[in-house]
Amino acid sequence: MNTTPSSKDIIMNVDGMSPQTLEDEICGYLRIVAKLRRQLNTFAPISRLPPEVLAQVFIHHIDQSLNTLRIENFYKWVQITHVCSHWRIVALAFPRVWSCIWIPISLTWMNEMITRSKSVPLSINAVYLSFGAEADRAELNCVASELMGRLQSLKLRSSPYMHQKFWEQVKEPAPLLQSLILINEADYGGSDASNALNLPILLTPNRAPQLHKLEVHNYPNCWENISYLGSLRDLVLCNEDNEPDTILTTIPMAQLFSELEKLPRLESLTLDRAFHLTTPDILAKSYSLPHIHSLSLGGDLSECTEALSHLTLPPGVSFKLSIHTSGGNVQKFAQVVAEKINPLAAKPLGVLCVHETNDDLHIRAYSREKQQLAEHIRNATTPSDPVNTHEWEWSERQQCVLDLTISGHANMPGMVLCVCKTLPILEISFLFLSGHVVENDEVWLEAFGRLERLTILWVHADWRRTASALPEPLLGRMVSHTDEPGTPYYFPKLRVLKLDGVYFQSLQEHCDEIRGTFFESLLNGLATRSRRGCPVPSLILRKCINLLEDDVNELSQYVKKLSWDKLEQFDDDHDYASSY
Repeated sequence: MNTTPSSKDIIMNVDGMSPQTLEDEICGYLRIVAKLRRQLNTFAPISRLPPEVLAQVFIHHIDQSLNTLRIENFYKWVQITHVCSHWRIVALAFPRVWSCIWIPISLTWMNEMITRSKSVPLSINAVYLSFGAEADRAELNCVASELMGRLQSLKLRSSPYMHQKFWEQVKEPAPLLQSLILINEADYGGSDASNALNLPILLTPNRAPQLHKLEVHNYPNCWENISYLGSLRDLVLCNEDNEPDTILTTIPMAQLFSELEKLPRLESLTLDRAFHLTTPDILAKSYSLPHIHSLSLGGDLSECTEALSHLTLPPGVSFKLSIHTSGGNVQKFAQVVAEKINPLAAKPLGVLCVHETNDDLHIRAYSREKQQLAEHIRNATTPSDPVNTHEWEWSERQQCVLDLTISGHANMPGMVLCVCKTLPILEISFLFLSGHVVENDEVWLEAFGRLERLTILWVHADWRRTASALPEPLLGRMVSHTDEPGTPYYFPKLRVLKLDGVYFQSLQEHCDEIRGTFFESLLNGLATRSRRGCPVPSLILRKCINLLEDDVNELSQYVKKLSWDKLEQFDDDHDYASSY
Protein backbone atom coordinates (compact mmCIF):
# COMPACT_ATOMS: atom_id res chain seq x y z
CA MET A 1 0.00 0.00 0.00
CA ASN A 2 1.44 3.39 -1.00
CA THR A 3 0.72 6.14 1.55
CA THR A 4 2.97 8.77 -0.02
CA PRO A 5 1.01 11.96 -0.97
CA SER A 6 0.94 12.88 -4.63
CA SER A 7 2.26 16.37 -3.96
CA LYS A 8 5.72 16.68 -2.45
CA ASP A 9 4.76 20.11 -1.05
CA ILE A 10 2.49 18.61 1.62
CA ILE A 11 4.85 15.88 2.80
CA MET A 12 5.09 16.19 6.58
CA ASN A 13 8.06 14.87 8.50
CA VAL A 14 7.63 13.12 11.83
CA ASP A 15 10.75 13.52 13.94
CA GLY A 16 12.64 14.18 10.73
CA MET A 17 11.38 10.95 8.98
CA SER A 18 9.41 10.80 5.74
CA PRO A 19 6.38 8.50 5.25
CA GLN A 20 8.46 6.28 2.97
CA THR A 21 11.04 5.86 5.70
CA LEU A 22 8.30 4.88 8.14
CA GLU A 23 6.90 2.35 5.67
CA ASP A 24 10.30 0.80 5.17
CA GLU A 25 10.79 0.55 8.91
CA ILE A 26 7.35 -1.08 9.35
CA CYS A 27 8.19 -3.64 6.65
CA GLY A 28 11.43 -4.40 8.44
CA TYR A 29 9.61 -5.07 11.70
CA LEU A 30 7.03 -7.24 9.90
CA ARG A 31 9.82 -9.36 8.47
CA ILE A 32 11.19 -9.80 11.98
CA VAL A 33 7.72 -10.80 13.27
CA ALA A 34 7.32 -13.29 10.41
CA LYS A 35 10.71 -14.80 11.21
CA LEU A 36 9.83 -15.10 14.90
CA ARG A 37 6.49 -16.75 14.07
CA ARG A 38 8.24 -19.27 11.85
CA GLN A 39 10.59 -20.08 14.69
CA LEU A 40 7.63 -20.36 17.09
CA ASN A 41 5.86 -22.75 14.71
CA THR A 42 8.78 -25.15 14.96
CA PHE A 43 7.71 -25.89 18.54
CA ALA A 44 4.31 -27.22 17.39
CA PRO A 45 4.18 -31.06 17.57
CA ILE A 46 3.15 -31.42 13.93
CA SER A 47 6.19 -29.41 12.82
CA ARG A 48 8.42 -32.12 14.25
CA LEU A 49 7.08 -34.63 11.76
CA PRO A 50 9.42 -35.54 8.91
CA PRO A 51 8.31 -33.85 5.67
CA GLU A 52 7.34 -37.15 4.05
CA VAL A 53 5.06 -37.97 7.01
CA LEU A 54 3.47 -34.51 6.95
CA ALA A 55 2.84 -34.95 3.23
CA GLN A 56 0.99 -38.20 3.98
CA VAL A 57 -1.18 -36.27 6.46
CA PHE A 58 -2.04 -33.84 3.67
CA ILE A 59 -2.86 -36.69 1.29
CA HIS A 60 -5.12 -38.31 3.90
CA HIS A 61 -6.91 -34.97 4.36
CA ILE A 62 -7.44 -34.74 0.60
CA ASP A 63 -8.78 -38.30 0.46
CA GLN A 64 -11.26 -37.45 3.22
CA SER A 65 -12.34 -34.37 1.27
CA LEU A 66 -13.18 -36.62 -1.68
CA ASN A 67 -15.82 -38.35 0.43
CA THR A 68 -17.20 -35.40 2.37
CA LEU A 69 -17.15 -32.26 0.24
CA ARG A 70 -19.28 -31.21 -2.68
CA ILE A 71 -17.37 -30.58 -5.87
CA GLU A 72 -17.64 -26.80 -5.56
CA ASN A 73 -15.95 -27.00 -2.16
CA PHE A 74 -13.42 -29.72 -2.89
CA TYR A 75 -10.47 -27.43 -3.45
CA LYS A 76 -10.84 -25.97 0.03
CA TRP A 77 -8.16 -28.49 0.98
CA VAL A 78 -5.66 -26.16 -0.70
CA GLN A 79 -6.02 -23.94 2.37
CA ILE A 80 -3.68 -26.26 4.24
CA THR A 81 -0.83 -25.09 2.00
CA HIS A 82 -1.31 -21.53 3.30
CA VAL A 83 -1.15 -22.28 7.03
CA CYS A 84 2.56 -21.52 7.19
CA SER A 85 5.57 -21.41 4.91
CA HIS A 86 6.79 -24.82 6.15
CA TRP A 87 3.52 -26.50 5.17
CA ARG A 88 3.57 -24.84 1.77
CA ILE A 89 7.17 -25.93 1.13
CA VAL A 90 6.28 -29.52 2.08
CA ALA A 91 3.13 -29.53 -0.08
CA LEU A 92 4.97 -28.21 -3.12
CA ALA A 93 7.79 -30.71 -2.65
CA PHE A 94 5.54 -33.78 -2.86
CA PRO A 95 3.79 -34.24 -6.24
CA ARG A 96 1.22 -36.71 -4.88
CA VAL A 97 -0.42 -33.88 -2.95
CA TRP A 98 -1.47 -32.41 -6.31
CA SER A 99 -2.36 -35.63 -8.13
CA CYS A 100 -6.11 -35.69 -7.39
CA ILE A 101 -8.01 -33.40 -9.75
CA TRP A 102 -11.72 -32.62 -9.69
CA ILE A 103 -13.21 -31.08 -12.79
CA PRO A 104 -14.77 -28.90 -14.06
CA ILE A 105 -12.24 -26.30 -12.95
CA SER A 106 -10.48 -23.56 -14.83
CA LEU A 107 -8.05 -24.85 -17.41
CA THR A 108 -5.34 -22.63 -15.90
CA TRP A 109 -5.73 -24.19 -12.45
CA MET A 110 -5.90 -27.66 -13.95
CA ASN A 111 -2.64 -27.10 -15.83
CA GLU A 112 -1.06 -25.84 -12.60
CA MET A 113 -2.15 -29.01 -10.78
CA ILE A 114 -0.73 -31.14 -13.58
CA THR A 115 2.57 -29.25 -13.42
CA ARG A 116 2.85 -29.58 -9.64
CA SER A 117 2.03 -33.29 -9.77
CA LYS A 118 5.03 -33.78 -12.08
CA SER A 119 4.98 -37.36 -13.36
CA VAL A 120 3.04 -39.21 -10.63
CA PRO A 121 -0.17 -41.09 -11.60
CA LEU A 122 -3.31 -38.95 -11.62
CA SER A 123 -6.79 -39.45 -10.20
CA ILE A 124 -9.51 -37.58 -12.10
CA ASN A 125 -13.04 -37.04 -10.80
CA ALA A 126 -15.21 -35.36 -13.45
CA VAL A 127 -18.81 -34.31 -12.80
CA TYR A 128 -20.88 -32.74 -15.59
CA LEU A 129 -24.54 -32.48 -14.69
CA SER A 130 -25.48 -30.07 -17.50
CA PHE A 131 -26.38 -32.12 -20.54
CA GLY A 132 -25.88 -31.39 -24.22
CA ALA A 133 -23.19 -29.96 -26.47
CA GLU A 134 -22.78 -26.80 -24.38
CA ALA A 135 -21.29 -28.96 -21.63
CA ASP A 136 -18.36 -29.91 -23.85
CA ARG A 137 -15.53 -28.65 -21.64
CA ALA A 138 -11.87 -28.08 -22.46
CA GLU A 139 -10.72 -29.75 -19.23
CA LEU A 140 -12.31 -33.07 -20.18
CA ASN A 141 -10.86 -32.83 -23.66
CA CYS A 142 -7.44 -32.38 -22.08
CA VAL A 143 -7.88 -35.57 -20.04
CA ALA A 144 -8.94 -37.58 -23.09
CA SER A 145 -6.26 -36.32 -25.44
CA GLU A 146 -3.24 -35.76 -23.19
CA LEU A 147 -3.51 -37.47 -19.80
CA MET A 148 -4.65 -41.06 -20.42
CA GLY A 149 -1.08 -42.29 -20.08
CA ARG A 150 -0.91 -40.91 -16.51
CA LEU A 151 -4.37 -41.87 -15.27
CA GLN A 152 -4.53 -44.22 -12.31
CA SER A 153 -8.23 -43.71 -11.62
CA LEU A 154 -11.04 -41.99 -13.50
CA LYS A 155 -14.58 -41.25 -12.35
CA LEU A 156 -16.87 -39.69 -14.95
CA ARG A 157 -20.38 -38.72 -13.93
CA SER A 158 -22.40 -37.20 -16.74
CA SER A 159 -24.87 -37.71 -19.57
CA PRO A 160 -24.45 -40.34 -22.30
CA TYR A 161 -23.53 -37.52 -24.67
CA MET A 162 -20.55 -36.49 -22.54
CA HIS A 163 -19.45 -40.10 -22.10
CA GLN A 164 -19.57 -40.63 -25.84
CA LYS A 165 -17.66 -37.40 -26.57
CA PHE A 166 -14.98 -38.34 -24.06
CA TRP A 167 -14.29 -41.84 -25.36
CA GLU A 168 -14.31 -40.66 -28.98
CA GLN A 169 -11.32 -38.46 -28.17
CA VAL A 170 -9.34 -41.14 -26.35
CA LYS A 171 -6.60 -42.29 -28.72
CA GLU A 172 -3.82 -43.36 -26.37
CA PRO A 173 -3.72 -46.44 -24.10
CA ALA A 174 -4.01 -46.16 -20.33
CA PRO A 175 -1.23 -48.41 -19.02
CA LEU A 176 -1.60 -47.18 -15.41
CA LEU A 177 -5.41 -47.15 -15.19
CA GLN A 178 -6.57 -49.26 -12.22
CA SER A 179 -10.03 -47.89 -11.42
CA LEU A 180 -12.76 -46.72 -13.82
CA ILE A 181 -16.16 -45.49 -12.60
CA LEU A 182 -18.81 -44.38 -15.10
CA ILE A 183 -22.17 -42.96 -14.01
CA ASN A 184 -25.00 -42.10 -16.38
CA GLU A 185 -26.98 -39.20 -14.91
CA ALA A 186 -29.61 -39.15 -17.67
CA ASP A 187 -33.08 -40.72 -17.68
CA TYR A 188 -31.82 -44.08 -18.83
CA GLY A 189 -35.03 -46.09 -18.62
CA GLY A 190 -36.28 -45.92 -22.18
CA SER A 191 -33.46 -44.28 -24.10
CA ASP A 192 -31.44 -46.30 -26.59
CA ALA A 193 -28.62 -43.77 -26.28
CA SER A 194 -28.55 -44.26 -22.54
CA ASN A 195 -28.39 -48.02 -22.96
CA ALA A 196 -25.38 -47.83 -25.28
CA LEU A 197 -21.91 -47.42 -23.81
CA ASN A 198 -18.90 -47.84 -26.05
CA LEU A 199 -15.57 -48.26 -24.28
CA PRO A 200 -13.05 -48.74 -27.08
CA ILE A 201 -10.10 -48.50 -24.70
CA LEU A 202 -11.27 -51.69 -22.99
CA LEU A 203 -12.08 -53.62 -26.15
CA THR A 204 -8.47 -53.91 -27.28
CA PRO A 205 -6.05 -56.09 -25.28
CA ASN A 206 -3.25 -54.34 -23.38
CA ARG A 207 -4.73 -50.84 -23.65
CA ALA A 208 -5.68 -50.90 -19.96
CA PRO A 209 -3.71 -53.91 -18.69
CA GLN A 210 -3.88 -52.95 -14.99
CA LEU A 211 -7.60 -52.22 -14.76
CA HIS A 212 -8.67 -53.90 -11.52
CA LYS A 213 -11.94 -52.09 -10.77
CA LEU A 214 -14.78 -51.26 -13.15
CA GLU A 215 -17.95 -49.64 -11.83
CA VAL A 216 -20.80 -48.76 -14.20
CA HIS A 217 -24.09 -47.17 -13.15
CA ASN A 218 -27.26 -46.86 -15.23
CA TYR A 219 -26.13 -48.49 -18.46
CA PRO A 220 -28.41 -51.54 -18.25
CA ASN A 221 -27.70 -53.24 -21.57
CA CYS A 222 -23.99 -52.84 -22.22
CA TRP A 223 -22.44 -56.06 -21.00
CA GLU A 224 -23.11 -58.71 -23.59
CA ASN A 225 -19.38 -59.33 -23.80
CA ILE A 226 -17.20 -58.49 -20.82
CA SER A 227 -14.91 -61.50 -20.88
CA TYR A 228 -12.16 -59.37 -22.47
CA LEU A 229 -11.64 -57.62 -19.11
CA GLY A 230 -9.31 -60.33 -17.85
CA SER A 231 -7.52 -58.12 -15.31
CA LEU A 232 -10.71 -57.23 -13.40
CA ARG A 233 -10.90 -58.03 -9.69
CA ASP A 234 -13.80 -55.78 -8.70
CA LEU A 235 -16.87 -55.37 -10.93
CA VAL A 236 -19.96 -53.25 -10.14
CA LEU A 237 -22.96 -53.16 -12.50
CA CYS A 238 -25.72 -51.08 -10.95
CA ASN A 239 -28.96 -49.63 -12.26
CA GLU A 240 -30.61 -47.32 -9.74
CA ASP A 241 -34.36 -47.66 -9.43
CA ASN A 242 -35.32 -44.03 -10.03
CA GLU A 243 -38.76 -44.91 -11.43
CA PRO A 244 -40.43 -48.00 -9.91
CA ASP A 245 -42.41 -48.73 -13.09
CA THR A 246 -39.41 -48.42 -15.42
CA ILE A 247 -38.72 -51.58 -17.42
CA LEU A 248 -35.00 -51.92 -18.05
CA THR A 249 -33.68 -53.71 -21.11
CA THR A 250 -31.10 -55.71 -19.20
CA ILE A 251 -29.48 -58.88 -20.53
CA PRO A 252 -30.53 -62.42 -19.51
CA MET A 253 -28.97 -63.83 -16.35
CA ALA A 254 -27.43 -66.85 -18.08
CA GLN A 255 -25.74 -64.67 -20.68
CA LEU A 256 -24.28 -62.37 -18.04
CA PHE A 257 -23.10 -65.20 -15.80
CA SER A 258 -21.44 -67.02 -18.67
CA GLU A 259 -19.36 -63.88 -19.30
CA LEU A 260 -18.53 -63.43 -15.61
CA GLU A 261 -17.34 -67.02 -15.45
CA LYS A 262 -14.60 -66.12 -17.94
CA LEU A 263 -13.05 -63.46 -15.68
CA PRO A 264 -10.17 -65.38 -14.06
CA ARG A 265 -9.33 -62.85 -11.30
CA LEU A 266 -12.76 -61.63 -10.24
CA GLU A 267 -12.88 -61.30 -6.43
CA SER A 268 -15.68 -58.83 -5.73
CA LEU A 269 -18.96 -58.65 -7.66
CA THR A 270 -21.92 -56.28 -7.29
CA LEU A 271 -25.02 -56.72 -9.45
CA ASP A 272 -27.99 -54.43 -8.83
CA ARG A 273 -30.86 -54.82 -11.30
CA ALA A 274 -28.22 -55.88 -13.80
CA PHE A 275 -30.05 -58.81 -15.44
CA HIS A 276 -33.48 -60.30 -16.02
CA LEU A 277 -34.78 -63.84 -15.84
CA THR A 278 -35.92 -65.94 -18.76
CA THR A 279 -37.15 -69.54 -18.84
CA PRO A 280 -33.73 -70.84 -20.02
CA ASP A 281 -32.12 -69.00 -17.09
CA ILE A 282 -34.07 -71.03 -14.56
CA LEU A 283 -33.01 -74.27 -16.26
CA ALA A 284 -29.44 -73.12 -16.87
CA LYS A 285 -26.36 -74.79 -15.51
CA SER A 286 -24.39 -73.65 -12.48
CA TYR A 287 -21.73 -71.00 -13.00
CA SER A 288 -18.46 -71.07 -11.08
CA LEU A 289 -16.79 -67.96 -9.65
CA PRO A 290 -13.85 -69.63 -7.86
CA HIS A 291 -12.08 -66.51 -6.55
CA ILE A 292 -15.04 -64.48 -5.32
CA HIS A 293 -14.83 -63.32 -1.70
CA SER A 294 -17.57 -60.66 -1.79
CA LEU A 295 -20.94 -60.91 -3.56
CA SER A 296 -23.59 -58.18 -3.57
CA LEU A 297 -26.97 -58.66 -5.23
CA GLY A 298 -29.89 -56.27 -5.59
CA GLY A 299 -33.27 -56.80 -7.22
CA ASP A 300 -36.53 -58.57 -6.64
CA LEU A 301 -36.81 -61.77 -4.66
CA SER A 302 -37.01 -64.16 -7.60
CA GLU A 303 -33.96 -62.66 -9.34
CA CYS A 304 -31.77 -62.92 -6.25
CA THR A 305 -33.01 -66.44 -5.51
CA GLU A 306 -32.21 -67.72 -9.00
CA ALA A 307 -28.85 -65.93 -9.07
CA LEU A 308 -27.74 -67.55 -5.82
CA SER A 309 -29.08 -70.93 -6.94
CA HIS A 310 -26.97 -70.92 -10.10
CA LEU A 311 -23.65 -69.73 -8.64
CA THR A 312 -20.93 -72.03 -7.34
CA LEU A 313 -18.83 -70.10 -4.83
CA PRO A 314 -15.70 -70.77 -2.74
CA PRO A 315 -15.63 -70.88 1.08
CA GLY A 316 -15.54 -67.63 3.03
CA VAL A 317 -17.73 -65.47 0.78
CA SER A 318 -19.47 -62.48 2.37
CA PHE A 319 -22.96 -61.70 1.06
CA LYS A 320 -24.74 -58.37 0.77
CA LEU A 321 -28.30 -58.83 -0.45
CA SER A 322 -30.84 -56.05 -0.97
CA ILE A 323 -34.15 -57.41 -2.16
CA HIS A 324 -37.76 -56.43 -2.72
CA THR A 325 -40.14 -59.19 -1.76
CA SER A 326 -42.58 -58.75 -4.65
CA GLY A 327 -42.75 -61.67 -7.05
CA GLY A 328 -40.97 -64.44 -5.18
CA ASN A 329 -41.00 -67.24 -2.63
CA VAL A 330 -39.58 -66.08 0.70
CA GLN A 331 -39.12 -69.62 2.01
CA LYS A 332 -37.18 -70.69 -1.07
CA PHE A 333 -34.99 -67.60 -0.86
CA ALA A 334 -34.20 -68.25 2.81
CA GLN A 335 -33.29 -71.87 2.05
CA VAL A 336 -30.96 -70.86 -0.78
CA VAL A 337 -29.22 -68.28 1.42
CA ALA A 338 -28.81 -70.85 4.19
CA GLU A 339 -27.37 -73.38 1.76
CA LYS A 340 -24.80 -70.85 0.55
CA ILE A 341 -23.76 -69.68 4.01
CA ASN A 342 -23.66 -72.98 5.87
CA PRO A 343 -20.85 -74.72 3.96
CA LEU A 344 -19.08 -71.47 3.07
CA ALA A 345 -18.68 -69.88 6.49
CA ALA A 346 -15.02 -69.99 7.52
CA LYS A 347 -16.21 -69.87 11.14
CA PRO A 348 -19.66 -70.48 12.62
CA LEU A 349 -21.86 -67.41 12.85
CA GLY A 350 -21.41 -65.78 16.24
CA VAL A 351 -23.40 -62.53 16.00
CA LEU A 352 -26.91 -61.90 14.70
CA CYS A 353 -28.43 -58.41 14.40
CA VAL A 354 -32.08 -58.02 13.42
CA HIS A 355 -33.62 -54.58 13.25
CA GLU A 356 -36.17 -52.44 11.48
CA THR A 357 -35.45 -49.13 9.75
CA ASN A 358 -37.97 -47.14 7.73
CA ASP A 359 -40.13 -50.24 7.20
CA ASP A 360 -37.14 -52.21 5.91
CA LEU A 361 -35.89 -55.33 7.64
CA HIS A 362 -32.15 -55.68 8.19
CA ILE A 363 -30.52 -58.98 9.15
CA ARG A 364 -26.75 -59.07 9.61
CA ALA A 365 -24.67 -62.04 10.69
CA TYR A 366 -21.02 -61.93 11.76
CA SER A 367 -18.29 -64.22 13.00
CA ARG A 368 -16.83 -63.01 16.27
CA GLU A 369 -14.86 -64.22 19.28
CA LYS A 370 -16.85 -64.45 22.52
CA GLN A 371 -14.26 -62.54 24.53
CA GLN A 372 -14.47 -59.61 22.12
CA LEU A 373 -18.25 -59.70 22.35
CA ALA A 374 -18.25 -59.49 26.12
CA GLU A 375 -15.79 -56.61 26.04
CA HIS A 376 -17.93 -54.71 23.56
CA ILE A 377 -21.21 -55.20 25.37
CA ARG A 378 -19.72 -53.84 28.59
CA ASN A 379 -18.28 -50.74 26.94
CA ALA A 380 -20.82 -50.03 24.20
CA THR A 381 -22.87 -46.87 24.23
CA THR A 382 -26.36 -46.71 22.84
CA PRO A 383 -26.50 -45.95 19.11
CA SER A 384 -28.32 -42.73 18.34
CA ASP A 385 -30.55 -44.49 15.83
CA PRO A 386 -31.12 -48.13 14.85
CA VAL A 387 -30.29 -47.23 11.25
CA ASN A 388 -26.64 -46.99 12.28
CA THR A 389 -26.40 -50.41 13.90
CA HIS A 390 -24.23 -51.71 11.07
CA GLU A 391 -21.76 -48.87 11.68
CA TRP A 392 -20.88 -49.79 15.24
CA GLU A 393 -17.22 -50.07 16.06
CA TRP A 394 -17.28 -53.84 16.52
CA SER A 395 -18.98 -54.50 13.18
CA GLU A 396 -16.58 -52.22 11.33
CA ARG A 397 -13.69 -54.46 12.39
CA GLN A 398 -15.48 -57.67 11.58
CA GLN A 399 -16.38 -59.17 8.24
CA CYS A 400 -20.10 -59.40 7.73
CA VAL A 401 -20.93 -62.90 6.50
CA LEU A 402 -24.49 -61.88 5.62
CA ASP A 403 -25.88 -58.36 5.18
CA LEU A 404 -29.53 -58.73 4.18
CA THR A 405 -31.98 -55.87 3.58
CA ILE A 406 -35.59 -56.74 2.77
CA SER A 407 -38.15 -54.14 1.68
CA GLY A 408 -41.76 -54.29 0.57
CA HIS A 409 -42.93 -56.87 3.10
CA ALA A 410 -45.90 -55.95 5.28
CA ASN A 411 -45.49 -58.78 7.81
CA MET A 412 -42.03 -58.09 9.21
CA PRO A 413 -42.24 -60.53 12.15
CA GLY A 414 -43.31 -63.22 9.69
CA MET A 415 -40.29 -62.48 7.52
CA VAL A 416 -37.98 -62.60 10.56
CA LEU A 417 -39.44 -65.95 11.54
CA CYS A 418 -39.08 -67.38 8.03
CA VAL A 419 -35.47 -66.29 7.58
CA CYS A 420 -34.13 -66.90 11.08
CA LYS A 421 -35.69 -70.38 11.29
CA THR A 422 -33.72 -71.32 8.18
CA LEU A 423 -30.32 -69.68 8.68
CA PRO A 424 -27.49 -71.68 10.34
CA ILE A 425 -27.52 -69.74 13.62
CA LEU A 426 -27.09 -72.51 16.20
CA GLU A 427 -23.69 -71.13 17.27
CA ILE A 428 -24.91 -67.55 17.77
CA SER A 429 -23.65 -66.10 21.05
CA PHE A 430 -24.75 -62.47 20.58
CA LEU A 431 -28.27 -61.48 19.48
CA PHE A 432 -29.36 -57.87 18.87
CA LEU A 433 -33.01 -56.98 18.21
CA SER A 434 -34.67 -53.64 17.56
CA GLY A 435 -38.06 -52.52 16.31
CA HIS A 436 -41.14 -54.57 15.47
CA VAL A 437 -39.28 -57.72 14.52
CA VAL A 438 -40.88 -60.19 16.97
CA GLU A 439 -44.67 -60.44 17.29
CA ASN A 440 -45.10 -62.54 20.43
CA ASP A 441 -43.47 -65.13 22.65
CA GLU A 442 -44.27 -67.94 20.21
CA VAL A 443 -42.35 -66.16 17.45
CA TRP A 444 -39.52 -65.52 19.93
CA LEU A 445 -39.15 -69.21 20.61
CA GLU A 446 -39.72 -70.41 17.06
CA ALA A 447 -37.18 -67.99 15.60
CA PHE A 448 -34.55 -67.95 18.35
CA GLY A 449 -35.40 -70.68 20.86
CA ARG A 450 -32.73 -73.01 19.45
CA LEU A 451 -29.91 -70.60 20.39
CA GLU A 452 -28.53 -72.75 23.21
CA ARG A 453 -25.16 -70.99 23.06
CA LEU A 454 -26.58 -67.46 23.36
CA THR A 455 -24.66 -65.53 26.01
CA ILE A 456 -25.57 -61.90 25.24
CA LEU A 457 -29.04 -60.60 24.36
CA TRP A 458 -29.49 -56.91 23.52
CA VAL A 459 -32.98 -55.46 22.91
CA HIS A 460 -32.80 -51.86 21.72
CA ALA A 461 -35.21 -48.95 21.20
CA ASP A 462 -38.32 -51.06 21.43
CA TRP A 463 -41.73 -49.42 21.55
CA ARG A 464 -43.83 -52.28 20.24
CA ARG A 465 -43.84 -55.99 21.07
CA THR A 466 -40.27 -57.26 20.83
CA ALA A 467 -39.33 -56.51 24.45
CA SER A 468 -42.80 -57.10 25.89
CA ALA A 469 -42.74 -60.65 24.52
CA LEU A 470 -39.32 -61.40 26.06
CA PRO A 471 -40.12 -62.50 29.66
CA GLU A 472 -42.08 -65.59 28.60
CA PRO A 473 -39.16 -67.05 26.58
CA LEU A 474 -36.89 -66.40 29.57
CA LEU A 475 -39.23 -68.51 31.68
CA GLY A 476 -39.83 -71.18 29.05
CA ARG A 477 -38.48 -74.70 29.33
CA MET A 478 -37.12 -76.48 26.27
CA VAL A 479 -39.71 -79.23 26.69
CA SER A 480 -43.25 -77.90 26.73
CA HIS A 481 -45.59 -78.34 29.71
CA THR A 482 -42.98 -79.70 32.09
CA ASP A 483 -41.67 -78.30 35.34
CA GLU A 484 -39.10 -80.95 36.14
CA PRO A 485 -35.92 -79.53 37.73
CA GLY A 486 -33.64 -81.09 35.14
CA THR A 487 -35.38 -79.56 32.15
CA PRO A 488 -33.19 -76.77 30.73
CA TYR A 489 -34.48 -73.30 30.08
CA TYR A 490 -34.35 -71.62 26.73
CA PHE A 491 -31.12 -69.65 26.36
CA PRO A 492 -29.47 -71.73 29.12
CA LYS A 493 -26.09 -69.99 28.74
CA LEU A 494 -27.44 -66.43 28.76
CA ARG A 495 -25.02 -64.28 30.78
CA VAL A 496 -25.85 -60.70 29.79
CA LEU A 497 -29.27 -59.15 29.14
CA LYS A 498 -29.23 -55.55 27.93
CA LEU A 499 -32.46 -53.56 27.64
CA ASP A 500 -31.98 -50.31 25.79
CA GLY A 501 -34.75 -47.72 25.42
CA VAL A 502 -37.41 -50.22 26.54
CA TYR A 503 -40.73 -49.15 28.13
CA PHE A 504 -41.32 -50.77 31.53
CA GLN A 505 -44.91 -49.48 31.79
CA SER A 506 -47.63 -48.77 29.29
CA LEU A 507 -49.18 -45.32 29.28
CA GLN A 508 -52.27 -46.52 31.13
CA GLU A 509 -50.22 -48.31 33.79
CA HIS A 510 -48.08 -45.24 34.26
CA CYS A 511 -51.13 -42.97 34.65
CA ASP A 512 -52.79 -45.39 37.09
CA GLU A 513 -49.53 -45.62 39.07
CA ILE A 514 -49.49 -49.40 38.96
CA ARG A 515 -46.63 -51.71 38.18
CA GLY A 516 -46.04 -52.38 34.54
CA THR A 517 -46.93 -55.79 33.14
CA PHE A 518 -43.55 -55.95 31.44
CA PHE A 519 -41.71 -55.18 34.68
CA GLU A 520 -43.66 -57.82 36.60
CA SER A 521 -43.02 -60.45 33.92
CA LEU A 522 -39.32 -59.63 33.71
CA LEU A 523 -38.95 -59.71 37.49
CA ASN A 524 -40.75 -63.05 37.66
CA GLY A 525 -38.59 -64.50 34.88
CA LEU A 526 -35.29 -63.44 36.47
CA ALA A 527 -36.41 -64.59 39.92
CA THR A 528 -37.59 -67.99 38.71
CA ARG A 529 -34.40 -68.67 36.77
CA SER A 530 -32.32 -67.60 39.75
CA ARG A 531 -34.16 -69.91 42.15
CA ARG A 532 -33.95 -72.89 39.80
CA GLY A 533 -30.24 -72.70 39.09
CA CYS A 534 -30.23 -70.97 35.70
CA PRO A 535 -29.73 -67.27 36.57
CA VAL A 536 -28.94 -64.39 34.24
CA PRO A 537 -25.78 -63.02 35.91
CA SER A 538 -25.74 -59.53 34.38
CA LEU A 539 -28.54 -57.06 33.58
CA ILE A 540 -27.80 -53.77 31.80
CA LEU A 541 -30.45 -51.02 31.65
CA ARG A 542 -29.92 -48.01 29.39
CA LYS A 543 -32.33 -45.13 28.68
CA CYS A 544 -35.31 -47.18 29.78
CA ILE A 545 -38.69 -45.43 30.01
CA ASN A 546 -41.01 -45.43 33.04
CA LEU A 547 -38.47 -47.25 35.20
CA LEU A 548 -38.12 -46.24 38.86
CA GLU A 549 -35.12 -46.70 41.12
CA ASP A 550 -37.24 -48.93 43.38
CA ASP A 551 -37.91 -51.17 40.39
CA VAL A 552 -34.19 -51.39 39.69
CA ASN A 553 -33.50 -52.35 43.29
CA GLU A 554 -35.97 -55.22 43.05
CA LEU A 555 -34.43 -56.49 39.82
CA SER A 556 -30.95 -56.36 41.36
CA GLN A 557 -31.91 -59.05 43.88
CA TYR A 558 -31.94 -61.69 41.15
CA VAL A 559 -28.80 -60.84 39.17
CA LYS A 560 -25.20 -60.79 40.32
CA LYS A 561 -24.48 -57.52 38.55
CA LEU A 562 -26.88 -54.77 37.52
CA SER A 563 -25.72 -51.74 35.56
CA TRP A 564 -28.17 -48.84 35.32
CA ASP A 565 -27.57 -45.37 33.92
CA LYS A 566 -29.86 -43.95 36.67
CA LEU A 567 -32.04 -42.14 34.15
CA GLU A 568 -35.65 -41.99 35.30
CA GLN A 569 -37.41 -41.07 32.06
CA PHE A 570 -41.15 -40.66 31.74
CA ASP A 571 -42.86 -40.08 28.43
CA ASP A 572 -46.53 -39.12 28.67
CA ASP A 573 -46.80 -37.80 25.12
CA HIS A 574 -46.30 -41.06 23.28
CA ASP A 575 -49.27 -43.37 22.97
CA TYR A 576 -47.84 -46.76 23.66
CA ALA A 577 -50.90 -48.11 25.40
CA SER A 578 -51.53 -50.40 22.45
CA SER A 579 -47.95 -51.57 22.39
CA TYR A 580 -48.31 -53.98 25.28
